[in-house]
Amino acid sequence: MNLKSNFLPYCIAINLFLVCISAVNAQTESDLYQSESIYLQGSKYVKNGVEHTITSWNGDLKQEMEVSPFAAVEYEKFQHTRKVGFIMSTVGILAIGTSLFIDSSSGWENGLLLGGLGLTLASIPIKSKANKSLQKAVWLRNGAVVSEKKVDNR
Repeated sequence: MNLKSNFLPYCIAINLFLVCISAVNAQTESDLYQSESIYLQGSKYVKNGVEHTITSWNGDLKQEMEVSPFAAVEYEKFQHTRKVGFIMSTVGILAIGTSLFIDSSSGWENGLLLGGLGLTLASIPIKSKANKSLQKAVWLRNGAVVSEKKVDNR
């Protein structure tokens, strides 16, 4: 009985020590995730508290995605799909606008109006697909960066 009563305080002390170490490690990983992760906010992304605009000609986000080959591929899908959706909606809006100014005796105004409306509506799911690709690319990139930094820190 004496051995058990002496052993119990040591077990409690070791458990408390391990809990403290894991809490410090969890805080370090949380800080790492906060500083290295990218968050999407509308047409912008935030990294380490700094906002950046997401545009085709902005190389910042593309460079961020190059950390992970899977994120880079998904980001390329995003860019391509977004460009297709943008072109479709732009052509659709131009067709709708043109149909308003065409002489009604030519017969083209209804075709342009319906075609423009169709293109504009068809671009909506394409843009949605592009946004899903961007979200997946950011998710893949964040996972790769955090796991890479954890390996570097150990």
